[in-house]
Amino acid sequence: MPLERPSNSIRGLELARSIVVAVSGMALFPFTLASADAFSPKGDDDASFCLLHHEPFESFSAPQDVAETGFSIDWCQTGGSVASSGFCPTGQMFRIEPGGRIGARFSSAVECGRLRIGFVASSLFDTLSRIEIGPAIDGCDGPIVQFLDIDVSKGECRQFEVECLLDESDFGAEIAIRWIHGGGDGILQIDEITFEGMHCCGEPSHSCCESGGPGCDDPVIQACVCDQDPYCCETAWDELCIAAIAVGDCGSCVDACELGLATDFGDLYIPGGLCAALPEVFDACSGVGPYLTTSGGCAGRGDAALRFAGGFPWSTVETRCIGFGESVTASLSFVCSTSPGVAGPVIEARWLDLAPVEIFRVPFGSDPGCRPFSVDLTAFIGLPEFRLRLRSGSSVGDATRIDDLRIELDADHGPCVAGAPGCSDPSIEGCVCDLDPFCCEVGWDDPCITLSAVICGSDCGIPACGTGGHCGLSRSEPGCEDVDCCTAVCFEDPFCCLVRWDESCVQTQVVVCGPEVGGDLNDDGRVDGADLGILLSLWGTSDSLADLDGSGSVDGGDLGLILAFWS
Repeated sequence: MPLERPSNSIRGLELARSIVVAVSGMALFPFTLASADAFSPKGDDDASFCLLHHEPFESFSAPQDVAETGFSIDWCQTGGSVASSGFCPTGQMFRIEPGGRIGARFSSAVECGRLRIGFVASSLFDTLSRIEIGPAIDGCDGPIVQFLDIDVSKGECRQFEVECLLDESDFGAEIAIRWIHGGGDGILQIDEITFEGMHCCGEPSHSCCESGGPGCDDPVIQACVCDQDPYCCETAWDELCIAAIAVGDCGSCVDACELGLATDFGDLYIPGGLCAALPEVFDACSGVGPYLTTSGGCAGRGDAALRFAGGFPWSTVETRCIGFGESVTASLSFVCSTSPGVAGPVIEARWLDLAPVEIFRVPFGSDPGCRPFSVDLTAFIGLPEFRLRLRSGSSVGDATRIDDLRIELDADHGPCVAGAPGCSDPSIEGCVCDLDPFCCEVGWDDPCITLSAVICGSDCGIPACGTGGHCGLSRSEPGCEDVDCCTAVCFEDPFCCLVRWDESCVQTQVVVCGPEVGGDLNDDGRVDGADLGILLSLWGTSDSLADLDGSGSVDGGDLGLILAFWS
């Protein structure tokens, strides 16, 4: 639902914008301007120029290079320096002696169309100086396309301007401007250099989550918001435009979560609690502590660890928001030491403002040594504003230590382990992914492991084997309960472990797996009346010998199997 903008909003007024270049003290000193023919022609659209940069030589190390969003200026100078006095009452200025010069390389990432360079200059004697403009070839050097004589003498302070059309073929994206002393007797003094541009005068681009001029730096979010409220692209991008991002389902201004998590807690004891010591990792602590320690359990000299405090409420710390990016798998690993017989700490997950959920509890230990643990976090990928909470789990757990806390995303894995796309064996990976591109594009799952085993030559077990029901019964899922028989069948017909265990798989197992699977209850190599008699004697019981279909009872289903395998 779009946000309604008040009809009497002050932003409905037309606001004139202008840029004023203030030059200290210049109003007290009359300028003698260069003659009209010294300037490049100004068009009727003169008002569309705006100030890009003003160089007043305020620092004795000036001029300074400039890097803005739409343009940059790099200065080059030879035989000149900043001085503190001159004929123009503007404070410091740049002094160019005979044979010297100063140059600027102007690089524009946008189509300005036209550039105007302004400056003031003075000299006591003739300098025969000029300003040269052309494409930048090497630093501030290059061929001359335009030039203007800097005609000053007798201590006059004169203002000069020159324009160049950047879209002409003689100029490229980078142009060089050079103020060159012509070898006369005077010393050329220049100051108050300004660069003005046309068609590149928009306000600096700003984030869509910040107020500013019309529009923002993300074209997708900008288009979505401005479809709801054109004001945001026509006048200003204000607080209502920012609010419309979430209201209009155009995106989010919630700070992005840090990708993953990794901390070894450093190597120093830092007083004041864990949140005060490592605010970039943890942002909420409750109870007493937790603290950093360099002694006991997983901590020693030169290696700090997290130490929980005892008592109740639990000593607890919560991480900052954790992001998973485009990862397919995630795993939390850490080492932990506890006192013998003391309950270990608890790992909880929390997202948004929901209550935390316990996902792992460190088991009791018989000794105080450091033990490694791993917790699968894959199921939490994609949850917004995900955080981990670590709490002591015991009121007497003040000897508990945790160190080397880390989340590993899309860890490398072999062909027998489900995980991120692909596997660590290139030949098996290539074979499997030729058969099923999903395994290299989305994720390496159970069917990928199955293909690696039954077709591509890995030593992996087949995930579907050892699950489900009796191998002599069809079902809608792949695999069956007898691992050896199931594996043998699926090497003959992979369909049985990839898609479902159907009647064809049942028939194959009769041939591949031998008669013991087919109802030979007395192990004489045949399925006949003797086996039928055994089954009938056990009718209605739960005896596993005759419960061929694994239903928990010897009944008609098992009788059907005996008759199916009759030989």
